[in-house]
Amino acid sequence: MPRLVFCINETFLTSNTAAIHSTVGECTKTMAMLADTASAAGRAHYQNILGAHEFASDTTRVLACVDGFEQLIAFIQHPRTREAKAVLLRVGASIAAARTAAAPPPEQAALLAERTQLLHRFRARYYELCASERQAIDTFLTTSNKEIVGAKAMFLAYEDPFEKYRALLFECARHVCGRAGLRLG
Repeated sequence: MPRLVFCINETFLTSNTAAIHSTVGECTKTMAMLADTASAAGRAHYQNILGAHEFASDTTRVLACVDGFEQLIAFIQHPRTREAKAVLLRVGASIAAARTAAAPPPEQAALLAERTQLLHRFRARYYELCASERQAIDTFLTTSNKEIVGAKAMFLAYEDPFEKYRALLFECARHVCGRAGLRLG
């Protein structure tokens, strides 16, 4: 069982909106499978999941910070963000090509330095957002990640490599949503 899960929220800033929606879908799926709900039906389903009480997550924690999701999507879709990412991808492709072609070290170093400067500018764009927007995005990402990791720890807590019950519950949700046209992580 891992002792620490390390996640840098800033890495999500470079994602596309499809990846962010997939993350929210994964979170929703996980919470739907393991959340200790207040309804009678929810309690019945929850009680049927062997071991669920050990790793119960709370969808309401994620829903409480949905503003951060909206602001994250707005940041990612902003034309300036999209252009900055496109430039970074072009420089990354140039770095890969230079390595493949065994370009001289000074040429590779110049490309790496350019990428570093572009990454600093990209991050600065995020930090130019007002503090409340950044806080909302950070809260959304931190809460979502914490709840997903906590719920999925159930799979790691049991050391039986042939265990299929809990894993199949998650896969079942993936297949049902897939048939409905939803994309999950």
